[in-house]
Amino acid sequence: MAAARLRRGRPSKITGTFELLVERFGPEGATEIITKNPGILSCVATSVAKQSNEEILKATDFADGLVENRGAVKLAIFGAAFFLFNLIGLRIIENSTNPKIAAFFHR
Repeated sequence: MAAARLRRGRPSKITGTFELLVERFGPEGATEIITKNPGILSCVATSVAKQSNEEILKATDFADGLVENRGAVKLAIFGAAFFLFNLIGLRIIENSTNPKIAAFFHR
């Protein structure tokens, strides 16, 4: 387990991905991509190399959009969790075999 954690944060992975981005997008383009999506540096360079420039830019824009719309994303997650929680509660109540619960909700 500890070895897996060490491998994830290897400096060679970060520098390899950085060098690949500089090679494909130039220093300014690589800096912009990393600024918008720093998580790309946690990817292995060989897997990033398999992606087209367009796919890398789309992923970068998506990550940047999530950060820019952080409030809306949090609200959507909260709303979905609230809906799911209530749906589960409703199913529990509907399928309850306890006569007191059934009587209370089925007046």
